[in-house]
Amino acid sequence: MTNKKMTRQQVAEIALAARAKGEQPSLAYANLTGLDMTGLDMTGANLTGADMSHTNIDYANLRDAKLCHADLTGANLTGTNLTAADLTGATLTAADLEGAALHGAILTDADLYRANLGG
Repeated sequence: MTNKKMTRQQVAEIALAARAKGEQPSLAYANLTGLDMTGLDMTGANLTGADMSHTNIDYANLRDAKLCHADLTGANLTGTNLTAADLTGATLTAADLEGAALHGAILTDADLYRANLGG
């Protein structure tokens, strides 16, 4: 992926096209900073190394997603489904995870400094 910042529409189109082919969306190393991804279905998406800092991802579905080494600094993940997501080495500094589903999520070496895990 390029370092050019993507739009919500581009992300949604990539997800839709991948699913139409029976594949999982791949946005590895994408620049998604500050994007509004509220409610998007990104089940199984490869977001390895993506810059998702200050992104609004509330109530999205990231079940089984690969978020290894993704930057989620200051991201809003309120109510997001992160069930079985791989967040190995992800940066979640000051992220809001209130009400997020983290059942079976892999958080090995994830940075949760000042993250809100309430609710």
